Amino acid sequence: MSISIVSGSSYIKKENLIKKSWESFQGQKTLVSKENYTKSSLEEVFSTKGMFSQEKLVIIKELDSFKTKEIKDVVRILSFGCFASAADVKVIITVTSETEDIKKIKADEKIDAALPKPWEDNEWKDFIDSIAAQFGKKIEKRATEYLLQNLGREDTYLYEEISKLSIYAQTDTITLEDAVQIGYIFSDPELEDMCYLMACKKTDRVMDMLDKILDNSEFNAPATVGFMYKYFLDLYKVILNAPGLKKYTWANIQKIAKDCGIKNSSRVRAFLGVTFQNDTIKKINLENMYDPSKLRRIIIMLEQLDRQVKSTDNFKVAFSMFFREAFVE
Repeated sequence: MSISIVSGSSYIKKENLIKKSWESFQGQKTLVSKENYTKSSLEEVFSTKGMFSQEKLVIIKELDSFKTKEIKDVVRILSFGCFASAADVKVIITVTSETEDIKKIKADEKIDAALPKPWEDNEWKDFIDSIAAQFGKKIEKRATEYLLQNLGREDTYLYEEISKLSIYAQTDTITLEDAVQIGYIFSDPELEDMCYLMACKKTDRVMDMLDKILDNSEFNAPATVGFMYKYFLDLYKVILNAPGLKKYTWANIQKIAKDCGIKNSSRVRAFLGVTFQNDTIKKINLENMYDPSKLRRIIIMLEQLDRQVKSTDNFKVAFSMFFREAFVE
């Protein structure tokens, strides 16, 4: 038996490797996830011979998301004598990070599926180039910079957007004009307003905006969750670092934004209740509504929502449940 462990934060890198391995393998194939895992069924996969082929491919997706007892069971099964000696079985395990139990698995190969660090601009540009190449396209540097600036550094979001751009782009190169004209239908300002209303617990208005977004045929669930995650992570940073003033000036806002590493100063001033004359939504100071523990809970729930929307088509239920559990008291 050969075992490969693919670890890292890039959902797209891991999914692409799984797809390539699955499509090229000619023998018996089994896909195991936390949703369909049972100890007995996994043992059976290793202990029974295929009807037409002796060769088997077993893919275990995101093992570190399994329950602790389930991870221990998988490690024992993979280490068990007659299973481990099966030369005709190939096992691919994907994880975001290796737990202490997963580190006990004797892997024949370890594959890095990490994303570039947020500050590694050149590496992110190379990553986007590689995604475009998967669709037989090149991409202009200006288009790459536009996507990074407006869509953030979330691989699923970028992959889905480039996939769409590659279909509609008129040439072999995705241009800045393509990225602007064909890009994601819901603008940053719309999502920014929705997240702010969400943070303010404006239930009715948020649900109206969610209905509009969710009902659109071009809705991108992972992209929206990625935006929300980044938004509430920024709010968490501000709550941790803001000095608790009764009233903030623009100079205060700029300093806090710089200290928190947040490029969008307007987002920070919205968090701290600084309203400008042309604002359509009056800003309130969110320091008075949140402490770090509440925001940590919301961020964890967003991570759970991200996993949900990647495994279901019923986005409306997933988003509605998240909003009501996170913000409706």
